[in-house]
Amino acid sequence: MDIEISALPSLALVDRLAVRECSAVYFILDDDGMPLYIGSTAHLKTRLGCHRVVKGSPENGAIRVAWWECDWRLGLKVEADLIFDLQPPLNVRGKRWKIPLQIPPNTGGLYDSPSWVWEILNGKPPTPS
Repeated sequence: MDIEISALPSLALVDRLAVRECSAVYFILDDDGMPLYIGSTAHLKTRLGCHRVVKGSPENGAIRVAWWECDWRLGLKVEADLIFDLQPPLNVRGKRWKIPLQIPPNTGGLYDSPSWVWEILNGKPPTPS
């Protein structure tokens, strides 16, 4: 999936708590607009309030956050693909491997939390929430 990061809504990191609570793929950007870190979350405002990368700025060069609102299930796949393709320097995991995610349909609570991703990656069947 091609996402034009420069066309996304964005804020200075110091203003990050002005973002509304939503699920999204988010990009921590340097002063050139290049992604230093890519993540996904079901609760953007909450995540940005306690993120380790955000707390390390400006030492790590992070100055802005941009985001793309989407369903959190789709966000997991998009995040993994973008980390693999763009290899932002603060995403260590994405430099080594790509998560082979297939987004399952919402099946009445079975996949209502991100725990199913870790269960699938560890070879365990998902358990109902």
